[in-house]
Amino acid sequence: MTNRPIRILQWGMGDNRGGVESFMFQLYRMMDREQVQFDFLASHDAPKLAYEDEVKAFGANVYRVIYSQRESPTKAKTCLRKFFTAHPEIVGLHMHANFPYAAPMKYAKEAGIGMRILHSHNSAKSGEEHGIVQKTVALLRQFPVRYGIDHYPSAYFACSDKAAEFMFPGKPFTWIRNGIDTNRFAFDEGIRNRVRTELHLHPDQPVLGFCGRLDDQKNPMMLMRIFAEYKKRYPQAHLLVVGHGQMQEEMVSYAKYQGLTDCVSFLGGNRDDVNELYQAMDAFVMPSRFEGLPIVGIEAQCAGLPCVVSAEAVPRSTDVSGLMTFVSIMQSPETWVKAIELSMNGHSRSMNYAMAVRQAGFDMADVAARMQQYYLDNACRS
Repeated sequence: MTNRPIRILQWGMGDNRGGVESFMFQLYRMMDREQVQFDFLASHDAPKLAYEDEVKAFGANVYRVIYSQRESPTKAKTCLRKFFTAHPEIVGLHMHANFPYAAPMKYAKEAGIGMRILHSHNSAKSGEEHGIVQKTVALLRQFPVRYGIDHYPSAYFACSDKAAEFMFPGKPFTWIRNGIDTNRFAFDEGIRNRVRTELHLHPDQPVLGFCGRLDDQKNPMMLMRIFAEYKKRYPQAHLLVVGHGQMQEEMVSYAKYQGLTDCVSFLGGNRDDVNELYQAMDAFVMPSRFEGLPIVGIEAQCAGLPCVVSAEAVPRSTDVSGLMTFVSIMQSPETWVKAIELSMNGHSRSMNYAMAVRQAGFDMADVAARMQQYYLDNACRS
C-alpha cells in the first residue's frame, strides 16, 4: 500500500496568476493534503511562481531543474533522469499545458511513474511561424513533440473539446471542468458597493470589465475599440482592465489618443481580490482569438455578470448560466456594443447564478474531490 500522503508532481505554473495557475492553486487548496500532496516542477531559471509562497505553506516543494534543448542538449536529457532517480517519493506527474509539450513524461515513464496526465488548457498556439525557413523548422520540431504526446502520457485530460482537439487530436480524453470557489465569486451587493466606492465609481455608472493577460491571444485592442464605441453611447461608462502583459502600453496609448484615459482603469495582474472586482462590473467582455475553456468566464457568470464573448474562441460549453452572448470577432465594435446592451437590458444580479455554476459541476470542491480520487486510484511507481 502506498504511503500517505502520496506526492504528485505538477508542471505548468508560471509567474503570472492566469487561468492555469489559478486552477492549479485552487485544486491544491481543496485537496485533503493528508492524502495527496503536490510538488511543482519548473525550469532551472524560472522566476518565482505565481503562488509559490502559498503552495510552500501547504507543504509543496518547488523544483527548478528543467533545461531546454536549446540551452543544453546534454542537460536537457540528464536533468530529469537525475531528478526522478533522486525523488522516489513522487508517484505521479500531472502536466498542465497551454501548448503541445510532453517531454518530462518520457523521463517519468522511464523512472516507473505509472500515472502521467497530460492536461490541455488551451485551443491554439499564440503566434504563427512566418517564412519558409521558419515554417520548416517549426514542422521539424513538431515530430518529436507529437511522438511524445502520442507515447508517454498514461491519460489525457482537457478543459474542453477544443482544447483536446488542439493538444491530442483523436485521443480519448477525460473532461475536467475548470472549477472555481463558487462561494467566493458569488454576487454580493455589499462588496459591490464598497469596491465601487474605492474605485470612485458612481452606483449607477455603467462599468464594463475584462480579466486576463494583455497579449495577442486575448485580443485587447479589440476590447479597447469596443469600449470606445460603447463610450460614445454611454458617456459615463468606465472600463476595468484586470491583468497585465506586453500589450498594456499599446492599450494605454490608444486610450490616451481616444480621450479615454480617465475612464479606463488598468488594475494590474497577480491580484488576490479579483472576485471582488467582478462585483463592481455590470458586464464582462472577452473578444479572445482562442481559448480552452476560460476560467474567467466561469468566474464572471458566478458573479452574475452578462458576458459577451468571442464566438470563435470560447466553447459553447462555457455558458452554464444562460448569461453568455457569443459574437464573432470579425464583427464590428458596434455589433459588440449592441450585444452588450441587449445582455444588460433588464438584467438583475443575484446569487442564483453561483448555484447554476455549482449545478453544472464547476465548483472546485467537486472537481478536486474527483481529481483526488483519481490520484489515489492511479498513482504508482514501479
